[in-house]
Amino acid sequence: MSERLSAIAGHPRRLLGLILLLSLLLKLLLLWSDPVVNRDAAVYVAAARHYAQGQFDAGLAQYPMPLYPLLLAAVHGLVPDWIRAGQLLSSLALVLCLLPLYSLGCRLFSPAAALATCLLFALLPTYNEAAVFLLRDPLFLLLALACLAQLAHYSARPGIGGVFVTLLLALLATALRIEGLLLLALLPPLLLLITAANPAPGWRLKQVLRAGLLLVLLLALFWELGWLELAGVSRLGEARQWLEGLVRLELFADYRQLLDQIKQLQRQLPGGHLANNLLEVTRHYAPLIYLLGLVEMLATALLPGTLLALWPLWRAGRGFWSPARQVLLWPLLAFVALNLLFCLVHNFTTGRYLWLPLVLCLVLAGEGLQGWRQWLASRPALLALLLVLVYGVPAAKTLALAQQADKNHSIRQAGYWLRHNDAPQRLRLLSNDSRFGLYADRLALPWDRELAERLSSAETLPAVDLVLLALPARQRLVLPAGLVERATFHDGTMQVLVLAPGD
Repeated sequence: MSERLSAIAGHPRRLLGLILLLSLLLKLLLLWSDPVVNRDAAVYVAAARHYAQGQFDAGLAQYPMPLYPLLLAAVHGLVPDWIRAGQLLSSLALVLCLLPLYSLGCRLFSPAAALATCLLFALLPTYNEAAVFLLRDPLFLLLALACLAQLAHYSARPGIGGVFVTLLLALLATALRIEGLLLLALLPPLLLLITAANPAPGWRLKQVLRAGLLLVLLLALFWELGWLELAGVSRLGEARQWLEGLVRLELFADYRQLLDQIKQLQRQLPGGHLANNLLEVTRHYAPLIYLLGLVEMLATALLPGTLLALWPLWRAGRGFWSPARQVLLWPLLAFVALNLLFCLVHNFTTGRYLWLPLVLCLVLAGEGLQGWRQWLASRPALLALLLVLVYGVPAAKTLALAQQADKNHSIRQAGYWLRHNDAPQRLRLLSNDSRFGLYADRLALPWDRELAERLSSAETLPAVDLVLLALPARQRLVLPAGLVERATFHDGTMQVLVLAPGD
């Protein structure tokens, strides 16, 4: 079996083409199942509508980072449906991620390891489910991977052009997500690490000068854009506030307040005054608990088979992490650390913020699989079982996503009902979910996430014609006096109540 795998790996580019096709087919399958989009989609579509009408200031007021809404508006010129345009943008970006991922794996390991990584990426449900959402993250991931792949290429073929291409890709990634600033900050030290691996003194001096020049340019760009008050377009002002708050330790004010609240709760519980109780341990080791939570999120997304594929790398010596492979290690650790900081500041994070570390783990898993292939060359049955775990489980989970999607989702039904019953768009509306406006094809729909709670405790009703409430399927809402049900929609997990003033 090992010989067959080696023969197949002899045509890596053809295999890459097949993996690209497989990835595209899986995403088309999920798009055909037509699940409901994410809540953020309404914000991006609203900004893109303004840009499509030439209202740049209104678009910036809707969302301050214009690159993604501008791209969405451009794709909408080809695909008239806003939701389908955004899904096309996400799907193509995720499929194209395979190209820099393959390049990165080839440069750092081998074509066989790169193909193993690409197949994992194509099958993993995390990156297939995202194809149906309107997100900036697929494009950010594409540009970040292209930046790292270019940096790996630079380590083999250095040149000033490679530095500027890498810088441009990192800047474009930053224009999509402010976290791209971390990529920009990593470029100078990574260039210096690559420089240290080359024995030629003259070459080292050139690279040190290039890294120094790059660092000066980045610092000037960061601070000058802030002083010119372009933060409304780039959110660099927000990043400056984070950096200054981190230096002054003001960034952790909410974290300290949370610890104080836990301490007060501790005093109210039995044994709270005694040593080593649960809440006291939680307070003392909160950063470590957050870090363990991040590791759990990565492990859950990777699935057991991929974790097993990583096992051979634990036996690799220090020589495994050559200067060129630091391109994987530093961004992986840096973005996990950024998520830890985010948890300390905001008390939460989301899986999308760990996408880049997750993909870099897949690159390592691709190399780990080559170790397993060598060890199990004489045991084809065990090798086949391993491949089923590594590839079969994520493939099954991805296919299950298509089966679970509900085309009659209550959010979609309510949106279509609103489109049909308020075609002139004259009714005054209020809702607790931004997606109603998307499916009703309305430019904007006022919404309040806590609307149901506010209505339950309100003494006077808001001056509106319709109220749309999305609630869990089993939740029962006591209607306030003066509101009656006009329509209800149900699916397996959610219900939507359409309420109107009445007796």
